[in-house]
Amino acid sequence: MFMDKRMAKAAVQGTGGAARIDKAADKGDGTKMNVKMLNLAVDLAGTVLCLMTILQLQISAVGAFRQKRFFLLFYVFLLLYVLSHMGGLLMKGLPGLKWHTGLQIANFSEFLFGMFLPYIFSRYLMVFWESMKQKKAVIHFWNTCLLLTLFLLILSQFTGVIYYIDEHNVYHRGPLYPLYYIGPFLIVISDIYFVIRFRDGLSHRTVAAILLYLIVPVAAAVFQVFLYGPALVIFSTLFSAFIMYVFLLTEQTERYYRQEKEKVLLRLNLLSSQIKPHYIYNVLSSIHVLCRRNPEEAMRVVERFTEYLRANFEGIAAENAIAFQDELRHIKAYLEVEKCRYLEELEVEYHIEHTAFRIPALTVQPLVENAVKHGIGKEEVPLHITISARRCENASEIIVEDNGQGFDDPGMTRSGEALENIQERLKLMCRGTLTIISRKGVGTRAVIQIPDAADDSGVNR
Repeated sequence: MFMDKRMAKAAVQGTGGAARIDKAADKGDGTKMNVKMLNLAVDLAGTVLCLMTILQLQISAVGAFRQKRFFLLFYVFLLLYVLSHMGGLLMKGLPGLKWHTGLQIANFSEFLFGMFLPYIFSRYLMVFWESMKQKKAVIHFWNTCLLLTLFLLILSQFTGVIYYIDEHNVYHRGPLYPLYYIGPFLIVISDIYFVIRFRDGLSHRTVAAILLYLIVPVAAAVFQVFLYGPALVIFSTLFSAFIMYVFLLTEQTERYYRQEKEKVLLRLNLLSSQIKPHYIYNVLSSIHVLCRRNPEEAMRVVERFTEYLRANFEGIAAENAIAFQDELRHIKAYLEVEKCRYLEELEVEYHIEHTAFRIPALTVQPLVENAVKHGIGKEEVPLHITISARRCENASEIIVEDNGQGFDDPGMTRSGEALENIQERLKLMCRGTLTIISRKGVGTRAVIQIPDAADDSGVNR
């Protein structure tokens, strides 16, 4: 009798326990549904934001070309990453071979695009570290991390070591799931190290934006290893990516308008430096003499002088770089006028091997003009000017060399304001450089270098 009562009591308790288990299961299913809806909401918001950013990048005129190209690639991969995750959520648990295959593709794509995001960002950061001595070794390290992660991902499709999909079309983590994050984690850690090490070349806002993007997803990935359900990595990547983009876009916009203001000031300085009433008076006086002595020569000089003046005014008005051939024609027109004035006192030699590039207007011609102005008539020997244009490693190079009086002090410049103007316009418009090498009594050598694909302004694209 006692045993029967105890068994009946146990039966009643068992029934209550089963009811509690059913309620717990319902609660668990409800929690899973809520997490799924939250993840879908994050994916949907991320998709809209990615599309809006890509559209804004396409129509925006602000920003360096390399930065725009990087952000387009980065946000396309981020969009594909989010869409893959969304597709996996929507196909999870649906019966049938086509949904099983679709879920396999979606999960593989999610892991693949997620793996490439830190790699793409790292290659972008190399723009800031072009002078890094160990650049090739670092890129090789990144490539190795990427390939090892890719190997694990492909291996998982046959062994399930990273993840697998069961017969109910449900995704599960594999026994070696954390290994997937090691490659991207090492890439990000190296990025953080180099950002901190080379931060002197970056603004505080840029450093903060980059570190935000690098650190937040890494922290989320650590939590994601131990927490299953909420897509922390996707949410944190979207959040930090858009905050970073806003930071960098704001800084880039401010820099753009600051450079535009500087360009206006440089053009005003250029205008004042190119108006030379005294020089025009001298040329007209020479033409007046030639009209009596040699009318045909006078007509030729008038044509060249007209071409020189036209090129001057067009150069002042030019907002973008011009073809080097146009600058060369300007130089030749100027020198032909000067040859008429100075005759045997001036000798000119050209070595033009390369002309397929663009250059800010009125950058080489003022250097030639400086050589004539400061070198002619100073010695008994004629002034000899050599103008060269050639290809060098990853750049186009123009050299203006003369045997004039020169100068010893490296801090001293001939017509210093004009040379500073040239240097600033080269830097702003095509990332170019101007180097002056001179020795007193020997001569002066001016070297302009224009990098290939000068993306900051699209000069050589």
